[in-house]
Amino acid sequence: MLSAALGLGAFAYAAPVWGGSPAGFELAPKPAGIVGGAPVDTCAWPSVVGMNAGGQCTGTLVSPRVVVYAAHCGTFHATVTFGNDMDAPGREVEVIHCERLSGLQAVSADDYAWCELAEPVLDVPVTPLLTGCDAELVEVGTPVTIVGFGDTGSDPDAPVMTGVKYAAQTEVVSKLSLVGIGSMGVGADSGDSGGPALVQLPDGSWRVLGIVTGGGGDGGTVQYVRAPRTLPWIEDTSGLDVSPCHSFAPVPTHAAPAGETQLVDRWAPTPECGGFFVANADPESSSWATGCAGELSGPSERCGPAWDGGVDVDAPSVDFLEPADGQVYELLHAEDTAVLDALVDAWDTHDDASLGSASHVGVRDVALFVDGEPWSPGQPGAPGVPGGMTPGVDETPPYAFAGVELGVGEHVLMARATDHAGNVSEVSATIVLGVEDETGSEEVGESGDIDDDDADGPGTGCACASTRRSSPAGLFVLLAFGLSRRRRRAQRATPSS
Repeated sequence: MLSAALGLGAFAYAAPVWGGSPAGFELAPKPAGIVGGAPVDTCAWPSVVGMNAGGQCTGTLVSPRVVVYAAHCGTFHATVTFGNDMDAPGREVEVIHCERLSGLQAVSADDYAWCELAEPVLDVPVTPLLTGCDAELVEVGTPVTIVGFGDTGSDPDAPVMTGVKYAAQTEVVSKLSLVGIGSMGVGADSGDSGGPALVQLPDGSWRVLGIVTGGGGDGGTVQYVRAPRTLPWIEDTSGLDVSPCHSFAPVPTHAAPAGETQLVDRWAPTPECGGFFVANADPESSSWATGCAGELSGPSERCGPAWDGGVDVDAPSVDFLEPADGQVYELLHAEDTAVLDALVDAWDTHDDASLGSASHVGVRDVALFVDGEPWSPGQPGAPGVPGGMTPGVDETPPYAFAGVELGVGEHVLMARATDHAGNVSEVSATIVLGVEDETGSEEVGESGDIDDDDADGPGTGCACASTRRSSPAGLFVLLAFGLSRRRRRAQRATPSS
C-alpha cells in the first residue's frame, strides 16, 4: 500500500505540494520497520539508534555527538536508545538539542534532522554520512543494508509491532530527487522513519547512503533522502564537524573573489578521519556495557591521502569578519541591550598545499570570548538559542556565533582558533555601544563619551535589537537576530578619560 514514513501514526493524503518527490508532489506521511529482514544479534549495527518521542523512529550516530534522523519525527527527543530492543535498552543517552530542516509532514528531500547528545559517545563506532567521491554510490543497483526499529510484517491489516532492531539486504531501485530502496517484500515500514540505508565502501567501512522519509511500506519501495545533501546544513546549523574526512568550507574571504560564497566539498582528512564501523562485534563476547566496538577501519584514504599526523608548529590564522574592530552601535536607552552576531574566519598553514593555504582543513575549532569570559549561547538573554547547548565553540566554517547580547559600554570580543596539533592563535575586536540622548548626541554611559562630529551624516540610520521595549514606528526596526549598523566609524572609538 502507498504510504509515507512517520513514527506518530497514519495520516490521510495531503493536498499536492510542489516538492522533491519523483512526480513533483509530496504525500502526507504515515509511519515507515524492516519487512523481510531478521532481528539482529547483540551489538549488531551499533550506530543505529531508536528514538521515541510520541512515536517510534530510527536514527544513526554519524559522529560522537550527533544523531541524524527524519525531520517529520519531530524535535522533542529527550534521549536516544542504543541497543536491540526499545523495551530493554542497552543504554540511553540524553539529548540536549534537536533541529530539523523542514516542518513539512511529507515525503520530501528536505526531510532530515539532527540531535546533539549531552555527552559524546566514544565507545560506539560511528557510521558517517556518505559524501565526496563516494557520493557516486548513490546509483541504481547499489547493494545496501537497511536497519531500523520498525514494523516487520507485510500484512497491512495486521497490528503494527515496533521496537526491535531488524536488518535486511536490498538495493537502490530508483534515483531521482529521492532514492528508492527495497521492493519484492523487503523494505522499511512503520517505525523505521529516519533510519539508514547503509553502503559498504571498498575499504570495508560503512556509510549512510540514505535516510528514510516514506512511501511504500509492507515490503514495497521506500523513498530515502540522499545523505550527501544533508551534510552542509547539519554542519552549518550544529557547528559540529560530522564529516571528519571532508571540508564544506566556503572559499575563504581573504582568498576568494569578491562576492564568492560557494561551498566546496573536498577531501580534507583530520585525525578523526578513521575508526569507522566495519563489522559487528562478536555477540557472544560483547555487550553494550563495553561499547560494542567490533571491527573498525584504519585512517581513511577513500578520496585522497590519509591524515599523516605531520609536524605542525605553526599556529592557525584568525580574523574577525563581523563585528569590525572599533565598530560603534547606538541604543535607544541606557538600560537596553543589543544582540549581534559574530563571524570569524580561520585557516591553517598545515592544510594540504594542493588545496591552497586557506582551505580550513587544519583548524580544529574556534571559540568566542566576551570581555575575558567564554561565551555560551546558553546564557540567559541569548535569544533563539536553547539553554544548555554546547558552549560557544564552532568546529566548522563559517565560524559563526549568533545572539551575543551586550549592554551599553565598551566590549572586547576575542576569537581563539586551535588547530589539530593544538597550536592556538587569538584575535580581538573592541566595539562600543552608545546611547543617543534627546539632543541627538551619543553617550557611552560610564565607559566614556563619543564625539558625534564625524558621524556619517543623516540617513545612515541603524536598527539595534532591544530586550526592553519596541522602538517608535518609522524610526527603528527591531531585529530578532543580528545588529544592524547605524554608524560605523573609520577609527576606533576611544573612551573618555
